[in-house]
Amino acid sequence: MSKTPSDKLFRLVKSLSGSEKRYFNIFVNPTKDKDNKYIKLFNLIDRQRVFNDEKLQKKIYGKQKVSGRKYSELKSYLYDLILKSLQGYDEKTSVDYRLKGMLLSVRALFKRSHFEDCKDVLYKAKKMAKTHEQFLIILEVLAWQKKIAYAQSDMEYIGKNLSKIATEEQIYQAKIENLNSYRNIFLKLLMTLRQNVIRREKIREKIQIIMDEPVLKKEELAQSNLAKILYNRIHAFYFYTISDIQKYYSTNKYLIELMESMPYYLKEDLTEYIAVLSNFVVSCGNLRKYNEIEPSLQKLQGIKPNNHDDQIYIHRQYYALKLTFCTVSGAFEEGVREIELISERVAEAERDIFEKDSFYFSFFNLYFGKGDYEESLTYLNKWLNIRKTDERQDLQSLAKVLNMIIHYEMDNPILIDSIIRSNTRYLSKRKGTHQFEKIMIAFFSKTNKMPLTNKELSEAFQKLKKDLQNDLKAPEEKRLLSAFDIISWIESKITQKSFSEIIKEKFKKMNPIAS
Repeated sequence: MSKTPSDKLFRLVKSLSGSEKRYFNIFVNPTKDKDNKYIKLFNLIDRQRVFNDEKLQKKIYGKQKVSGRKYSELKSYLYDLILKSLQGYDEKTSVDYRLKGMLLSVRALFKRSHFEDCKDVLYKAKKMAKTHEQFLIILEVLAWQKKIAYAQSDMEYIGKNLSKIATEEQIYQAKIENLNSYRNIFLKLLMTLRQNVIRREKIREKIQIIMDEPVLKKEELAQSNLAKILYNRIHAFYFYTISDIQKYYSTNKYLIELMESMPYYLKEDLTEYIAVLSNFVVSCGNLRKYNEIEPSLQKLQGIKPNNHDDQIYIHRQYYALKLTFCTVSGAFEEGVREIELISERVAEAERDIFEKDSFYFSFFNLYFGKGDYEESLTYLNKWLNIRKTDERQDLQSLAKVLNMIIHYEMDNPILIDSIIRSNTRYLSKRKGTHQFEKIMIAFFSKTNKMPLTNKELSEAFQKLKKDLQNDLKAPEEKRLLSAFDIISWIESKITQKSFSEIIKEKFKKMNPIAS
C-alpha cells in the first residue's frame, strides 16, 4: 500500500457486513489478544465515520515514533488479511467457492494418486453444479473424469463412457453459449437504454434490432433457468421502453415466481431479484394495482441480504418506492414516519444514499403534504443546493416554482417577490421555451402585488389551472405536473380543502378498494 494517505482500506472495511466483520475478528484473532494491532486498526477504522489517516496512526502508536513505512506495511498487511478472511467466509457461504474448493481438493488427491477419492468428490461436485447451473464446473468435472481414467489406464471405462462424456460436453458447452448470448443481448440493451443523448425514436429503432435476435423469439430457446431469467429480463426492458405497461407488469410478476422457485439462485445473487421486485412495484403503480404494492414492499423490506451491498440496495429501493407510494396515495403522515425511521433502520455508513436529489424531493413532498412547511423548505433548499446538470433543466424549473409555492404557503410575500425577480433573470438568460415557469411567475406576480378578495383569488387559481392544463405542450413540461401535483394544490385553494384531502380523494376514486 502507498505511503500517502489512502482510503482504500477504509472503503474495504466499511463495505463489510456485520457477519463478515465477526468472521474477520475470529479469523485473525481467535485468542482475543488485546494487543493485536491488526484488530485494533480494523476496529478503529470501523468506528470512523470520515476517513482520517493521521488520527488512525496516532491511535495505534500514540506518541511512539514510527516510520511511515511501518504504518503503511501494517495497513497493507491488514488489507490482505481482510481479503483472506473474505475468501474463507465466501467458501462457507458461496456455492461457487465451494465448488472451486472441491476441484482444488480433487487436484490435491490426484497428485497423490487417491483416484477413488477423487471420483467421490467429483460425483458430489457434479451433482451440486447441475443444481446450481454451474456449467463451466461441469465441464471441468468431465475433464477430470477423463484424466483419472487415463491415469488409471482404465480402458474399459474410457471405451464405455468416452462417447457419453463427449455428448455431455457438447450439451453443457451449448448451454454456456446459449447463456452467454442472452447475457450479451442484455448488456447491449442496457447500454442502448442508457444512451440518453439519442432521441427516443432512435433508441426504439436500435432496441427493435436487438429484439430481432433469433434467441428472443420464444422462451423455449433458453436452455437453462438462468437463461430464462435473462430472456424475460430483456423482454421486460423492451415492454417498458415501448410503454406496454401491462406486459411489463406480467413479465416482472412471472420473473418473481421464476426466481422464487430457485432458492439456490437467490442465495448466490439477490441483485436481479431486488431489481425485478422494484420494477414490479413500479408497474403496479402505473396500472393502479395499488392493492399489490404494499405486500410487494413488505416482501422487499423482508429480504435477507447476502452482503452489505444487498442491504444498501434493499434500503434504497424500499424507501424510494415506499415514499413515492405514500406521496401518490396522500399518506403523508405515514411517509414522514418512514423518513424518521430511516435513522433507526439504516446504518450510519449507508445514510449518504438518502442525500440525493430524488430523496430530498420525496422528503419535500411528504412534509409539504403533511403541512410542515418549515421542514419541507429545509429539504427543498437541500435539493436546490445539489448541482443540477443541463440534462435536468426540467427539474430546475420545477424547483424554482416550488420555491414560490412553499413561500406562498408560509405567507412570505417579500421572499416571493425576490424569487420572482431571480427567476425572471434566470429565464432571460436561458434558451428555449419555458412556458411552465412563465405561467407560474405571471400568477405569483399578480397575486403577490396587491390583496385580492376570496372571489378574485379563486378566479386567479381557476385561470392558473386552465392555463397549465391547456398551454403546456412540451412532454417534459407536462411531466412536471405529475412530479409534484400542482393541479391538486391549485384545487385545494379553489375548494378551500387541504392539499392532503384533495390527494386522498383522488386516490380513492382511482382505487375504490383503498376506501
